[in-house]
Amino acid sequence: MAIKYQGKLLLEGERQSQHPYGCEIVSVGKRRDGGTRYWCLAHKADATAKYGVEAEFCRYAHIPPLMPDDRVVIDLDEYPGGVGAWGAVPAVYDTTIKPIDRGIHVHARRAAAAEKVVDQTFRHVTFKQGDTMADASELDAIYFMVSHVFGFDVKPILCTYCGYSHLDKDWFSVHPHESHLCSGCGRNFRDNERAVGNPIGSLAASGLGHPAPTQEARKKLKIAQADYPGGIQIWGSNPPLLWTSSGKTDTGIHVHAFASDSDELPVVDDTFASVEVDGIELNQHHIRTYMAQQAMPHLAKRVVSVDCQVC
Repeated sequence: MAIKYQGKLLLEGERQSQHPYGCEIVSVGKRRDGGTRYWCLAHKADATAKYGVEAEFCRYAHIPPLMPDDRVVIDLDEYPGGVGAWGAVPAVYDTTIKPIDRGIHVHARRAAAAEKVVDQTFRHVTFKQGDTMADASELDAIYFMVSHVFGFDVKPILCTYCGYSHLDKDWFSVHPHESHLCSGCGRNFRDNERAVGNPIGSLAASGLGHPAPTQEARKKLKIAQADYPGGIQIWGSNPPLLWTSSGKTDTGIHVHAFASDSDELPVVDDTFASVEVDGIELNQHHIRTYMAQQAMPHLAKRVVSVDCQVC
């Protein structure tokens, strides 16, 4: 199929022009409304602007490419005390000056009752045990969290044309479907069932780790922001994408509170059943939902607080 772009006739999939942020934008067919769909092969993201025209840059142009230093290998055999990994996103409430944490947050212990020797966020992790290896990248982990917060399981899906491992992002991460747009080659392909694709599904299928048993957090927290000049950070708990511990993971509201701006470690670092900040009680379900909503670009600046006019 040929389309007209900036006065030129181009074949579907042909690269258009130079774009900021290193985007490589191609046309990938028509939308239902007759407009053209555009895709960025560099960032594996949608690049369609309003009314079906090519965007100046794609939705994920702001995310820097993975560099060698962004990759780490975690050998599970080195941490018999247990390894846990979660999709990390910015806090829903943050009054600190700390850098934004985004990617795969890993906890690892040498022994079950020992201190964590790994407590860090990475952009790409290869989990290894013996000869078995499985990868997890930043966006895989974040959208695993988004899908599970809204109650959707994920599965590994490969493009039937090029074999690229498919990740359903943004709107598609919470809407199971059969037809997928390949992030590798930009072509549409069909799976054999309605599902949400995520390479994290391969991690579960690899046999590394096991489903994480959960328990409701028991502690309660009442704090005043004035007592923590270094600021506070608040997240909702989310299910681990990898778990090897014999223990359970807490569900609730996770809080960091810092005594000063210069402190690297928080004086409060725990998950609580209930949290009250300056007399305002927080709802863990609302926090968890908002955390997932903030991770989806199509909802950017569209999530607002609305009060019922009746009650």
